[in-house]
Order: sequence, then C-alpha cells, then structure tokens
Amino acid sequence: SPEAACALQIIEDDFGTPAKRVCESLLFHTDQTIFELMKQVAMPFHQIRKCLLALITHSVVGFVERSIGAEIITRYFLNIKGALNRVRFPKFAFQVRQSLGESAEMIFDEFLQRGRCSLGEVVGRLMDFETTVRGLVAPEAQRAKREEFRQGFVALVQERFLVGIDQVKVEELSADADEALTPAQQATATATATSTSTARYSAPKRGGATRGRGRGRGAAAAGDRALGKRTPAASTPAKAAKKPRGEAEPEAPATPQAAAPLADNLAQIDENALWQVSFDRFTMVFRQLALLNFASEKWKEVGSAIVAAILRLTSPTERLTDRVSSPVTSDEIFKEIPATSNISRELLAQFLDAMCRESPSMLTRTTDTTTRTNYVINTAVIVEYLRHRCLESIVFEQHGMEAHRIFRLLHMKRQLEQKQIAEMAMLPVSECRRHLYGLLAREYLRLQEIPETADRQPSRTFYLWSVNMDQVVPIVLNDIYLTHTHLLARHHKEMAAYQALVGGGAAVGSALVTNAGGESEGAAASGDPSMLQQLQRGLERLEVAISRLDETLLFLRDF
Repeated sequence: SPEAACALQIIEDDFGTPAKRVCESLLFHTDQTIFELMKQVAMPFHQIRKCLLALITHSVVGFVERSIGAEIITRYFLNIKGALNRVRFPKFAFQVRQSLGESAEMIFDEFLQRGRCSLGEVVGRLMDFETTVRGLVAPEAQRAKREEFRQGFVALVQERFLVGIDQVKVEELSADADEALTPAQQATATATATSTSTARYSAPKRGGATRGRGRGRGAAAAGDRALGKRTPAASTPAKAAKKPRGEAEPEAPATPQAAAPLADNLAQIDENALWQVSFDRFTMVFRQLALLNFASEKWKEVGSAIVAAILRLTSPTERLTDRVSSPVTSDEIFKEIPATSNISRELLAQFLDAMCRESPSMLTRTTDTTTRTNYVINTAVIVEYLRHRCLESIVFEQHGMEAHRIFRLLHMKRQLEQKQIAEMAMLPVSECRRHLYGLLAREYLRLQEIPETADRQPSRTFYLWSVNMDQVVPIVLNDIYLTHTHLLARHHKEMAAYQALVGGGAAVGSALVTNAGGESEGAAASGDPSMLQQLQRGLERLEVAISRLDETLLFLRDF
C-alpha cells in the first residue's frame, strides 16, 4: 500500500537498507520469529538481531510473546505508524522549545535520536557535550547545568511529552533458540557477541543493566536495550500482561500524578528508569492548536481566550480518543482567563451562548447531578468540520472552483440529480456534467440509479449524485502517501548532492541535480558557486512541502 511504501522509505532513510529489508519481510509476512526472518531476508543472524534491536528501541517494530507449551515464542511485527511519526520529529522539537525552553529541547532531542533512554545516560551525554564542546569545566557550572537538565526532564514528564515505560529487560537469545541454529550460525553469533564493535548492539543479560550508547539515526541507533519485555520488575511472569499489537508505546496517563513526585524531590529520581517520547501526547497538542486556530478564526480574540482557558483546565485529563472535553463551569473558565484579556462575566456569558448555538457548535452546554451548568468542547464535531474543509480544499486545488462548488453542494444536500446540481451551482448543464464525471472518475462522488419500473429504462430512472466522505478519505490518503514517498525520495537525492558539494565533490553533486524536465544540469553547473545555494533552496522547498503534507495527514488520519 502507499502508506507502507512511505513508511519503508522513512525506515531506509533513517536506519539503512538492511533495516528496510527486515521491515519489508515483517510487512508481507507479519508475526515472524527471528529465525523465520533469516529465511525470508537471507541475512546473517547477528545482522537481523542488530536491526531488530534498533527498530524496537525506536518503536518502529513491536513484538508479542506467545506460550506454546513450556516454550515462549517471540514474534515481531512492523509498526507503520511508529515509522511515519518520525517525519514529525522537527515539529516535536519545535513545540518543546516553544513551551519549555532550550534545555528541555536538548533533553528531548536525545530521546528522539536514541529512542528509549534513561535520564542518567541522557544527562551523561549532554554533560559530555557541554564539557568537550562548550568548555564547561568549572565544577559549580557543571552542577548547575546538570540540575538544569534534570529540571528540563521533569518539565517534559509533567507535560507528558515523555512517558515512562516499565524497566525494559532486554532478552538475550535463549538456549532453545541457540540450539536451533546450525553450527556455522552459532559460530557467527558467538563471534559477533564477543567482537569489540558489539558493545553498541549487544543486549544485556536478563536482569542486567540497560545502559549503553547508540548513534541515534542508523541501524545501530540504540540497540543496546531494544529486545525488551514490558514486565514490571515486581510482578511475576505469570502476572505479566502480554504486549498488545498496534501501538509500540503505552498510552499517556490521564493525569500527570506520576510526575509530581519528581518535582518534589529531584534527588530521588531513578536515573535508570526508561522513558520514551509520547507520540499521542503531541497529537493531542497539535489538535489543541487546531481548535485554537479555528476559535480565533471564527470568534477572534475573545473566543480564542475562552477555548484556551478550557483546554488548559481539561488538558491533564485529555485522551486522544475523547470526543468531547471534560466539563467545566463558567466560573472556572472566568478564573482561568488572564486578567489582561479584559473579558467581563457578561461578555463571557454572551460568547459561551453564541459558541453553543452557532454551527458548527464549538461548545455544548450540559448539566450535572447538582443542576450546575457545564460546558464541553465538541472536539469530534470541530475536527470533522476541519477534515471536511481540508478535503474541499484538496478538491479545489485538483479540479478547480466549479468542481469544488459541486462537491461542497453535494456534501451539504446529500443527494441531488444532475439538473438540480446545475441549477443550484449556477453552472451550464454540459459543464456540470463534465465536472461530475471527472469527480466520479476519481471516486470522489457516487452515482445511484433508482428505476421507476422493473425494466430499468434510462428515461424512467432517477440518477442521484452524492458524496461519501468515508470513501473519499482513504483515496486522498493514498494520494498523500504516494506524494509523500516521492518527496522523501527526492529529498534524499538532493541531500546526497548537497553533502557531496559540501564535502568537496562538486562534480558528483552537480551530476545528481536535475531540472524540472529531467535533463542533467551537471555540465552547466560544474564549478558554479551558486549550486550550493540552489540545493539549499530546493531542500527548503521540499521540507516545507513534506511538512504541509504531514499537517494534512494530521487532520485526515490522526485527529
């Protein structure tokens, strides 16, 4: 599928071709053991193991354990959404920097690059950077900087940008698995495990420490902790729950109570506990920003201040699957609105009433058991409205203003005949027919035949046109994934040319650059000092296009 092809392109860019081959096998032959993978991809045991270590650490591959008699079989599967989320890493880092500052961003960037990490190893790497690169050698300055990093970590946990996972005990190859290997494979695995280069990839023994180093972006990213069991240390194997398929990360807690003890006593933070990025939390943050933008567009500053106040009150208990926010009273909203907004209680009551009445209704008025009036944000209603508006803009860009008018009209009126559409859209019948069949060819519209008689004569048959958004969304998503894949491949090519020029290989870099018609510009651009600037502008345009496509994916798939 286009979605899987896009995910594989991202995996190849970030982890390399061997990891892509492993993921392709998991995609077409899901739920495989490591020995089944060896047969499918024809790679050595130690290389597959390294790839799985890195991919699991970065939530791109998940695993399930099944008991067959007295034997426990571990099977692996590809987490496509985890791979697609990697495109949003710059957005995640920018959001953290805006809300929590530079130190928190440095901490967060380590988790983005290395996957599952502990506080101790992240702070250790950052302190090494401060000492060796920035020359921070004074003991007092080092202690202050270390404390600043720990405070930034606490802020990330309190905002739920990082979510704690149970102590990951990396599974070493079991004795049964080693016995299943041929003598040659056993020798290869043993030699790999004892080589000097495997400190980066090897898994600690059962119950051992899980600290190590990784390169962040590559097949060796953070493989020293990857083949992990999410079993609490205090629980027995019989009570340990199986890891469900699907999301590779646990859902963010409903309240930030787990982070409160961290802020109370920083000295008692467990620096060996493992944490990872909460992708669902960032999706909720982006959804909140979309709601704020909609409120600001429709009700200006006052409506935006009201929605922002409600979101601040309900954010600690928000979940990604919620269709409405938690209820809040008008008094709570009034107290949460900053005094600088100059919003009186009378003005607040007027806007609350208007936001409940106008379509689409941003708020809904409810009453609880004490007959107290509460207000909730209709998250699902607004997101659906924004999704429809996004689809309409795509139709406008692809088929023009007249087709957009027809598409929107059918969405509002449900079912219409061609003559009715032409009259209501104020279009000639021939032009209306052309646009209708153009949208039908793209499967954006449906045509239903309702015969008056059993012989189904066309002259005695009604032809009704309609829009089924549930049918349109998958079609648009496939187009977006296909475009996304092409943009990523082009970005990879342009980046290779840019790196070749920066490294002094101007001839190699210019040979990789092609114009819009596909003809090579290498001969003309060889030795041209403006080539570097041209590549930089091209990379910037590609990154902007990828970012905008990803914003569309947020509305159509994630919100």
